[in-house]
Amino acid sequence: MKKSLCLIVTVLLLFFSLLSEAMSAEVPQYGGTLTILYARAVNTFDLHKDVGAGAIPIINHITESFIGLDDHGNMIPMLATAMPKISNDGLEYTFTLRKGVKFHDGSDFTAEDVKFTFDRVLNPDVSTQSKKVGEFIESVTILDPYGVKIRLKKSWVDFLTVMAEDKVFDFINAASVKKLGKDFGSKGLVGTGPFKFEEWKKGSSVVIVKNPSYWKKGVPYLDKIVWREVSEDTTRILAFLSGEGDVLLQAPFKEVAELKKKKNVKIHETESGEIVGVWFNTRKPPMNDKKIRQALSMAIDRKAIMDSIYYGFGTTARGFLPAYFKEYQTKRDPYNVKEARRLLEEQGYTKSNPLKFELMYRAEESFQEVATLIQAMWNQVNVNVELKPVQGAGIQQLIFGEDPPFGVMCMRILGGMSLFDHTFRMYASGSYLNTTGVNKKGGYQNPRIEELLNRVVGELDKEKARKMLEELSEIIFLEDVPIAHIGSPSNIDVTYDYVRNWFPDVSDYSCHANVWLAKKK
Repeated sequence: MKKSLCLIVTVLLLFFSLLSEAMSAEVPQYGGTLTILYARAVNTFDLHKDVGAGAIPIINHITESFIGLDDHGNMIPMLATAMPKISNDGLEYTFTLRKGVKFHDGSDFTAEDVKFTFDRVLNPDVSTQSKKVGEFIESVTILDPYGVKIRLKKSWVDFLTVMAEDKVFDFINAASVKKLGKDFGSKGLVGTGPFKFEEWKKGSSVVIVKNPSYWKKGVPYLDKIVWREVSEDTTRILAFLSGEGDVLLQAPFKEVAELKKKKNVKIHETESGEIVGVWFNTRKPPMNDKKIRQALSMAIDRKAIMDSIYYGFGTTARGFLPAYFKEYQTKRDPYNVKEARRLLEEQGYTKSNPLKFELMYRAEESFQEVATLIQAMWNQVNVNVELKPVQGAGIQQLIFGEDPPFGVMCMRILGGMSLFDHTFRMYASGSYLNTTGVNKKGGYQNPRIEELLNRVVGELDKEKARKMLEELSEIIFLEDVPIAHIGSPSNIDVTYDYVRNWFPDVSDYSCHANVWLAKKK
């Protein structure tokens, strides 16, 4: 009897506890404006150009593809009713379109829009992405108004991941592109997403507003999101602390400890897709000499940089991929001052005849600090460099093109969760992001890199892919060194506590349709 009574009491206590939790659970509020302070520049909102790292998170709210990511980084169907049917050879992907979806201009989303988008991205006359995807996409066939078949030229393991992350496969319609003409991407972008493009003041701010006709019912909660571009770290954090912003992206690492002490502030830390390093233009002497690149890489104390500049937030490079690809790291540190000095002396560079060149760096406080440390480290091995800051927009002009003028650049590149982002896009001879010139005309040649890149991008066997990536890591990180990888700083977002449902990701690419404010602004 006593046991039965105890059981009844326990069940009742559990019931009322769960009831109390349910009653106290917050109900999302609609309305309000979220202001996000961020550092990265926007080049354009034309999905088929080089949009810039600052544009992708914003575009992610405006346009969509067949596949997307949920708040936790999992792939989910978006403008497709389900994940695609894939042929046995892995070359054909058949998608069924979601019905009832409308573009922001009121037109229906159909298979014609899918075909138009793929035709445009594959057209080299309008798309800087044509080479990147043209390597893989063979054809896009309309089966019916709500059915499409995409055929690949060769197996592409990351096809769906790239579709989910990279805005190049987000759908646009011909009518809006024609209507906007040369202003497409600068004064407008029409998609199917939860927010609509309203205004872009270049170098200042971007405003997007709620799409009341969004196909996914119940969201978004916010009326408006304002993205304010504030590149200078001190100015950005002061704006946040004074209440000018609700969210601080790319938080200055030296300020995180103090921010943690504030009761009304939340710190969100995750691994990032950012790689900080030194890019060598292998088309130009003396960086066309592999031994010099090896020596310069060996002279860099990566751990010292990550500890002192990034305050331990991040991972020191032990390979050419971001830290979350742990299984493909070399686990070896190239740092060896004695060997670096010996290699340079073999090339005739001594204390009385030092190697001299210009080290350009991204004009941000953290990169100035990194470049200054590297300057001191290289000085120990008979290398004298002059530091030169370059603004973000200027970097594009210096590193891209058939014969880019830069020699050595300290900067970052940002990628997502796909291996394609950090392998084929960075090092394949046909990729515009291959800025170091490896296997390009006039650049350093190593056919083995090209061979491995072409094989690994389509390799379905994980063990075979792992071995290829390990070999690539040895070649790129330790032997050929087109880039001296330093590390991957953590991605740190800071929000006030009234910002609900904020989920950080590796590249700040999350769509914030589920974010709401516990107090309206």
